Amino acid sequence: MSKAIRRTLIGLASILLVMNLWMWDSRLPFVGYQENNAHMMILQLIHVVLIVSELLILMLLGRMMTRLRLAKVRIVSSWLLMVTIGILAVWLDLLWKKSFQFSSLLDAVMPITRNAMPLATAFILGGVSSRWLVDLKLNQRVGLTVAILLIFLTTTVYNRDLWGLGSGNTILSTLLILSLGALTAEWRPHSKRRLLLAAGGLLAATSVMAIIMPKISIMLHNDMSTASRIASLNNFCLIIVALLLSLALSMPGYLADEVESVVSDRHNEAYWITLGTVAIAQQPLLEQHFIGLAAGHFENLIAKMGLLLASAVIVIIAGILLRWAGKWLLERTGLMQRLNNWVATLPTSLGQCWPWFKQWWHRNWSTVLLWGSCYVLAVASFLLMNSSWRLEPNADVSYNLLIYTVFACQNMLLLTTILYGLIAKTLQALFNRYWAALGTTTALVMLMIVANRIKIAARDEPILPSEVRMYQAYGSLFKMVKGWIWVVAAIMVLLLVMIVVRLEKRYPVAKIKLPAKIGWLVVTVMAFGSSLFWNNQGSAVNAFMTGMGDQAMFYNQLTGARINGPLIQFMNNLDVKVMNQPSGYSKAEMAKIAKHYQKEAQRINQTRTNDLSKQNIIFNLSESFSDPRRVPGIKLAHDPMPNIERLKKNNTSGLMISSGYGGGTANMEYMTLTGLALCNFSPTLPTPYTQLVPFQSQAWSINQLFKTSVAIHPYVGVFYSRIAVYQKFGFDRFMYLGSKYSIKHQSKIGRSQYLSDATSYANTLDQLKRSGNGLFVNLVTMQNHFPYDQHYYDGTDYYHASAKNGTSTDQVEQFAMGVHYTDQAAAKFIKQIDRLNKPVTVVFYGDHLPGIYQNDMAKDGLKMHETDYFIYSNRAARKQGAKNLTKSTGYIVPNDFIAMAAAQTNSKVTPYLALLTDVWQKLPAAAMDTSQSTTNTYNSTAQFINQQGKVVAKAKLTKKQRQLWHDYQLVQYDLTTGHQYLLKNGMMK
Repeated sequence: MSKAIRRTLIGLASILLVMNLWMWDSRLPFVGYQENNAHMMILQLIHVVLIVSELLILMLLGRMMTRLRLAKVRIVSSWLLMVTIGILAVWLDLLWKKSFQFSSLLDAVMPITRNAMPLATAFILGGVSSRWLVDLKLNQRVGLTVAILLIFLTTTVYNRDLWGLGSGNTILSTLLILSLGALTAEWRPHSKRRLLLAAGGLLAATSVMAIIMPKISIMLHNDMSTASRIASLNNFCLIIVALLLSLALSMPGYLADEVESVVSDRHNEAYWITLGTVAIAQQPLLEQHFIGLAAGHFENLIAKMGLLLASAVIVIIAGILLRWAGKWLLERTGLMQRLNNWVATLPTSLGQCWPWFKQWWHRNWSTVLLWGSCYVLAVASFLLMNSSWRLEPNADVSYNLLIYTVFACQNMLLLTTILYGLIAKTLQALFNRYWAALGTTTALVMLMIVANRIKIAARDEPILPSEVRMYQAYGSLFKMVKGWIWVVAAIMVLLLVMIVVRLEKRYPVAKIKLPAKIGWLVVTVMAFGSSLFWNNQGSAVNAFMTGMGDQAMFYNQLTGARINGPLIQFMNNLDVKVMNQPSGYSKAEMAKIAKHYQKEAQRINQTRTNDLSKQNIIFNLSESFSDPRRVPGIKLAHDPMPNIERLKKNNTSGLMISSGYGGGTANMEYMTLTGLALCNFSPTLPTPYTQLVPFQSQAWSINQLFKTSVAIHPYVGVFYSRIAVYQKFGFDRFMYLGSKYSIKHQSKIGRSQYLSDATSYANTLDQLKRSGNGLFVNLVTMQNHFPYDQHYYDGTDYYHASAKNGTSTDQVEQFAMGVHYTDQAAAKFIKQIDRLNKPVTVVFYGDHLPGIYQNDMAKDGLKMHETDYFIYSNRAARKQGAKNLTKSTGYIVPNDFIAMAAAQTNSKVTPYLALLTDVWQKLPAAAMDTSQSTTNTYNSTAQFINQQGKVVAKAKLTKKQRQLWHDYQLVQYDLTTGHQYLLKNGMMK
């Protein structure tokens, strides 16, 4: 027989097998045993024919396997073929459908143990067992054949899966059929005619039974529960039919010569092509995304069958091409020889296992040690993000930390291990020092863990990329680290260096060759560089990370670090999208909005008499200022802020809803200066100061409406990129420690490391005295910044705090004393500006609560985000028409202050300020969701809070309110990430 005819036989056989494999799969829409009609009768007949064809093919393959040489390399190669097909399917699914599941990857790399490709696995096992079966004595083979047939007979008679055979396309069922072919390989019956007559008669009778079985099922059970009883791969009668036909084909004449020619082919093409074909056919990508979806578009049975046939042909061709490509690749690259050499070293008995393992360990110990160490580092980094052995990933559940990390977070552990390992291999490739690379990687991971621990203790959140970018601030950050930590770190580094030097000398590792160096560098760059696309919805990279179980949790960075690990959570924050585009955004729509608010500004300005640019406005962000007594469960013996209480009572005042807890100063500052709401930004933009403003072509801020603007911060100026931000905003001067505009009147209180609020106000007063009207000052104080456990102040027991929920009363008292000093300094400053003969208005507000309270955010979240504010206009300003505000002041958000300052000073507004005025007066206060967690909530949708302090669902807003909020979002999008049409059409002036 020619090679073409042999391949045609193999191909036809594989097509029939694949068609039967697909057609009755419950996941695919070919037949569902629902209708008792002529179509069902035809389908039953087709099913019987296909079943007999598959059974016959499997038996012939079983017969063929008895002639294959039992070689370890064939077994290993078969497994590698299955793995290759599985990985290619996963990769294609990821690139084509943007779909990925970690379980699919496990199925691909462990196809046998996870039973991902049962027929292909059965082929491999059949190849292994066939030689053992054929070597049995005749009576043993006969007995085993009868036993197998009895298994199928009892299954058919009782219509129960007594032996775990499943639907038939399982490992056990397929292996039994292959075994029947192998056990009867040497049988040579004398009468072909009788065999064919018997097979034909039994097939006809069984076909008739299969055709009428749906009617019988309806008659007896009133459903289709037994309609498929006869048309089954496990049916005894059909198995006998296939066995009779296989015996007939083995006799002289007919196809015996052809079969012998096929099975004796030196390349074992039948085995390899069939193995590849069934492995491809059983891939979920093909079954679900192509066959199932495509067949669902056809109602006609003939069209469905045509699609099935065409798809099967394509799969066969793919199997043949894969066989050719694999063969060519293995031979041309020398991989086959390497595979043969490696397989030759595998042990063949238990006695050889230990010597083989020792040789393997001698060759691979450095690789195992490196990746094992990286895994240990990964586990340690996960565990050390927690402060107890109980982990609460959600509010209503609690788990043992170690068990949860090792089992529930295994995907992220593996990813983290790979990333750590890539760092080590890259360092090894660069310097060719194995131990130095491993030691440096260990040191870097330990440094990351310690830095995160310090940040978590201070603010309940891990290190974020926005903070790493503040490289100028590292010196000041280091000052916050306790001295003993530096001592321990120095000792650890010294010990590590000594160990590395000794190991490099005593246990040298071979250097990495140039091609491998390049490979490791490329893979490392790609792996870490992929983080720039992790948050791109619809991308293959995003699908991969989601399928791996990555939960970015931007709304709760600490929990994210605990379940993803600090490194992956850090990388989650690298892919930044500023804001999702609101519907309807266009140049025409923005022109329409500008025109509308120009009219709104004209309406508002009819009752306004002053020019805002000629006022002197101070936005005073008071670090962590808030009343401790408002926190549920906290009580103080005395009021720490009586002066500010009086100021609040007699002036515009209320509560500001902060979008941060224990941190987020720069975010509050951003909102007050721009009038833009943090809750409108993308989850991937936690800090606009460092992630947005420095990269904008133009960035609007309220200071641009004034003749002169000054920023004052009595601390280092590099935090949150303030130097670059204030320059982008157009401030004339930024006064900070070390700037050319020096901070004067420096004073501290007690043992505090920070300059006092009195210092801040003294420097602000200097600016007011030296400038004419039209001055804007952005004052950010530092006095009450954490930590609160260093006992900066004496006399704190005066406040005698009591607390619930485990909150430290010592820290509360320390904080209360700081509030007391702020209260005194603010009262003195108010008296001083009252003496000035120029209009001055101060907007005083606390940016967030200190992160010292242990309250449950789900219960007390709103209270934990309420800070105090007041707006005070001095006598000169009141003479010009400034007056207290009486409406929409109870609950406000930082982005309301621009509109409120204009209203307080009776100043005319620009179209943009008209929009901010409407947002302030006509909408509830819109902040981040205050109930999410104990940390800053970076990706919550807006939470609306009315003037009674109640949360209002967005659905409860009126139509006009929803339109106003949409206008506001459109404006924010245009100013930050859109085309900035509003900067060109007069909206901002």
